[in-house]
Amino acid sequence: MASIAPITPAPAMQPGLKPFIVYDQVPAGLAAYPVTNNHHAPLLRAGDWVIYDPTDREAVHGELYVLRWQSGDRIPQVVEVGLQKEDRWAVGARHRGVNAKELVFGNIGEIVGDSGYRAAQLTERFLGRVVGLLEPASEPMLQIVGGLN
Repeated sequence: MASIAPITPAPAMQPGLKPFIVYDQVPAGLAAYPVTNNHHAPLLRAGDWVIYDPTDREAVHGELYVLRWQSGDRIPQVVEVGLQKEDRWAVGARHRGVNAKELVFGNIGEIVGDSGYRAAQLTERFLGRVVGLLEPASEPMLQIVGGLN
């Protein structure tokens, strides 16, 4: 019998991008939220839905979260968190080939966004850490999830 050579995995095409679990429905205990912009492209794009864990709200450098801004007139948004220095955090979007002109905040190191937060302030504002993506098997599921806030 002929032997088959093992398959060698190809190198990552976009190193540094975090892999996500893709769900076809929202698992119990988790929640879904729509991505409304391309600030995290190519990882996330407008129209995608993230799955987040509402019990996981402690800031971790490099992780994505759904954040409710303190001012009531801004809708929650998916943000990346970066530790700037001891207990000073920035939230926003990392440069990943995105046109910086479409981002709305000033440049803070590698993260374009808002800065100077203490971890406790972020914990209060986070709805949860992004743990996956939602790709429902049918359009009606997306409409049901879209009604949740």
